[in-house]
Amino acid sequence: MKKLTSFLLIILAILMYNCQSSKKSDLDAIRKQSNQWDDAIRAKDVDKIISLLAPDAIGLYAEEPIRVGADGFRESNESWFAENIDFSSWNTKIDTIIVSGNLGYNRGTYRYSMNINGKLVET
Repeated sequence: MKKLTSFLLIILAILMYNCQSSKKSDLDAIRKQSNQWDDAIRAKDVDKIISLLAPDAIGLYAEEPIRVGADGFRESNESWFAENIDFSSWNTKIDTIIVSGNLGYNRGTYRYSMNINGKLVET
């Protein structure tokens, strides 16, 4: 019985380690994708932004219509980038990353500065 209990404890420890390793790699992948998103925004690279989205992605932005899929995001980003805003200051701060099974997401805030009528505005 002692051998069986020891064996089960070892198996449990291995499973717990593998779950933690897997979750850490998922968290790292989400952070990496968030960094790629920031880089694409700073570069005004619409194609890169679209490549980071799921085909059925939905965007909910303040004071804008809901964006659905690649076409919705492409239209939104192209019009946004056409406004001659300097996105070099773009930065995302991740507050939370959630991973459950094959679903993962991050939540946070983004900031950037823009010049409006000669005044520097931070948003």
